[in-house]
Amino acid sequence: MPLYVIILIGSLSIWWKILKAMRKRPVIGKRAMVGQRVRVINVKGSEIEVEYEGEIWRAISLQPVQPGQQVIIEAVEGLTLRVTSVAPQA
Repeated sequence: MPLYVIILIGSLSIWWKILKAMRKRPVIGKRAMVGQRVRVINVKGSEIEVEYEGEIWRAISLQPVQPGQQVIIEAVEGLTLRVTSVAPQA
């Protein structure tokens, strides 16, 4: 009986750690980029450049944006980011 209890406690602790790891936000890849705030670097007509973690990315936005403005990444489509304006803070 004591061996059964030890195995049960060990199994439950491993199960709990697995569940915690599954709930964590991704730290690399496309899924990690979605929802992050980035800064608009340059706007030339419909071409937008944004800075994400020190790298310059091409972006598209359905809303007008200005250089220096904060935007949120909605999706990653190949090497282009789809962004939207950040709602003004009240």
